Amino acid sequence: MFEFAAGKPVYLQIAEWLENEILKGNIKENAQLPSQVDIANALDVNPMTAGKGVSVLESRGVLEKRKRGCGIYVLSDAKSRIYEYRKNEKLNNAIDELLVDASVLGLSVDDLCALLKKRGGGK
Repeated sequence: MFEFAAGKPVYLQIAEWLENEILKGNIKENAQLPSQVDIANALDVNPMTAGKGVSVLESRGVLEKRKRGCGIYVLSDAKSRIYEYRKNEKLNNAIDELLVDASVLGLSVDDLCALLKKRGGGK
């Protein structure tokens, strides 16, 4: 049974769980996603909460409804979309933290750029 962590909305954890299932190959690209009721039963949550998690992945371009009433499908490039989203999310979070820390230290964006260039070998 999947255990939900405190402090993060359940529907986002469901979206992450579905992404992990796709990445592991347990849910195949181009395959029909299990129904929201099946997902809810597997995770012991309300079907509306499961549906909200599915909607997150639809908005990220990982899943699509091909025809009303015919289910939701995993896109053929779902894995690469998930990797790209996660990479960007981690970088954006790191940048946000860096900007907050820089602001507290009184550093400007130019100061940060100079530090990054120095650290990265001037690339």
